[in-house]
Amino acid sequence: MTKNGLHKNIKITGFYLQKILNNSSVDCDDVEEDLRKKLKLDGFTIDDEDLINKFDSSYENSEVIKGMSVTSKGFSRYAKLVSSENIEKISSLVDEKTIEFNKEIKEGISTGEYKLVFKTYSENTLVQSIRKTFVVTE
Repeated sequence: MTKNGLHKNIKITGFYLQKILNNSSVDCDDVEEDLRKKLKLDGFTIDDEDLINKFDSSYENSEVIKGMSVTSKGFSRYAKLVSSENIEKISSLVDEKTIEFNKEIKEGISTGEYKLVFKTYSENTLVQSIRKTFVVTE
């Protein structure tokens, strides 16, 4: 999206998933709090405190991002942080793969199930793999 000129002056603060449809049970004692926790964003956040604060002013003990908090020693070990360079790499890869997949659909790929897989590495170790499955029908 950014490379194609749709948004020229944006800063990406992270990549998240939010579990909207959740089949797990809800604690009847505090339903609202339980649902709030289950709806937190889950993913990777840029390692720039100024940008994080603009996105989530509660980031020091986040009400928005799962695992995001700050301790006396810095970010919590549960905060999944990514450098701005890696944010750019991921963004470019997502743009590239989305355009590629869109082109294949327009050119009439056969019906069936297709998977887009995005993998994130840190120091040659796989950190997370995100899979998106598309089903193409007639």
